[in-house]
Amino acid sequence: MRILAVALVSSAALGAVAAPSEACGDKLLVIGRRVKRVPQAKHPASVLLYLRPGSALPIAAKEMKLETTLRQAGHRVETLDRAEQLRSQLAGGHYDFVLTDLADATPVAREAGSVPGAPGIVPVAHKAGEAALRDSRATYPVVIQAGKSLSYLSALDAAMRRREGAGTDN
Repeated sequence: MRILAVALVSSAALGAVAAPSEACGDKLLVIGRRVKRVPQAKHPASVLLYLRPGSALPIAAKEMKLETTLRQAGHRVETLDRAEQLRSQLAGGHYDFVLTDLADATPVAREAGSVPGAPGIVPVAHKAGEAALRDSRATYPVVIQAGKSLSYLSALDAAMRRREGAGTDN
C-alpha cells in the first residue's frame, strides 16, 4: 500500500512538472496546415513575370504564389504589368525566361525575339483545354500548368540547365 501511494504521488508530481516537447514545425501541423517545402534551383534563372492586366495570369500567379515560390527556389524575379513597357524591359534587363499567360505567348515571343540573347518564353496555362496545352507544348519547351503542384520548378530548372549548356534556348 505504501509503495502504491509513493508511486501515485511521484507520477502526479512528474506529470505536473513535465512540459510537452514539440519539435520545430509541429505547431503548424497542430493547426492542421501543411507546409510545402520549395526545392532550391540547381540552376537559378533570371525571370521576367509578365502579368498583363486582363489576362488570366495575374489571378493564376496569385493563386500559385508564383513570384514568392520562384524567389524561394532561388530565381531572380522581376514583374511587369504594362504592355507598353515590355520591349524596353526586355532590352534593358538580361532575362533567361519570360513567364507569360498562354494567350500572350506568341506576341511576347515576337517581342523577345528582337532582343539580343533572347529569353525563353514559358507560357502559364490557367484553365486551358487539353488541345491548347498540346499545341503550346509543341511550340514551347516548357509550359506551366497553373495549379498547386510545384513540378514546374524542376521543369524550369531543366530548361535553365539546357540554356546554360547550349548558350540560348527558346
